[in-house]
Amino acid sequence: ALTIVNQYPDYLLLAVGILLLSSSIFMQYRLIFSLKEKAYEYDEEEHKDEIELFDIGEKW
Repeated sequence: ALTIVNQYPDYLLLAVGILLLSSSIFMQYRLIFSLKEKAYEYDEEEHKDEIELFDIGEKW
């Protein structure tokens, strides 16, 4: 494994960067969808403003 790192350091950095980027995107979407589900569990009349904020975010 050490010889691979010595031969291809650029590709290793690229692989680590892609892995970190994809995992952060996945965590971000999981957070957004969990918050959205909680917003719809509220009473809609009482928390209408919060639910509208999530709907506005979807349009962008």
